[in-house]
Amino acid sequence: MSARITKYIISGLVLSLTLGLIIISCSSPNNSSNTTSASLDDLYNAAASINGWTEGNEQRFNFTAENLHFKINGGDYSYIKDSTLKEGYFATLQNASTGAYLEYFVFDYNTQANAKKEFDYLVQKRIVDGGMTEVNIAGFNSSSVRAAEVGGGIQVYAYFNKYYFEMTFSGYNSTSDAANDAAIFLNKFKSKI
Repeated sequence: MSARITKYIISGLVLSLTLGLIIISCSSPNNSSNTTSASLDDLYNAAASINGWTEGNEQRFNFTAENLHFKINGGDYSYIKDSTLKEGYFATLQNASTGAYLEYFVFDYNTQANAKKEFDYLVQKRIVDGGMTEVNIAGFNSSSVRAAEVGGGIQVYAYFNKYYFEMTFSGYNSTSDAANDAAIFLNKFKSKI
């Protein structure tokens, strides 16, 4: 009788282990198309690690939909109009050897669909309707990255997965130099997401 009980116990353990592995694999974040292993800290550290760039004049400012207006002086309606903004940060970097300066925002919109919606809306509003001259960023297509000339640099709009980015590169003598630096940062961000 003890052999029969042992057999049932072993069968029960095997079944429990199998079910446990199935449950774990089904709940893995890698099974969702809207998840990413990158955190805002990962993205900040990735940008700060780019050779030649150091923290700029303003320290990192973390925000949510509730306090974003403190950074944008009340002009944040377009970022929070549909309440999908989870959190984000603003940071600055400078390149002492070239004199270039970067101000950028990273917004976590919870899903790729929300980030794309924000990207499409602001590209239309600022670049297309604003009549800005577009700049190509090598290695990226216009479905996820758009850029336009601004005085002494470029303004970049991008989204990767659930993250939406706005980046202003200034202090350049040519837009192509600014676009090259933008490609470096965008590639670094994309590699983390």
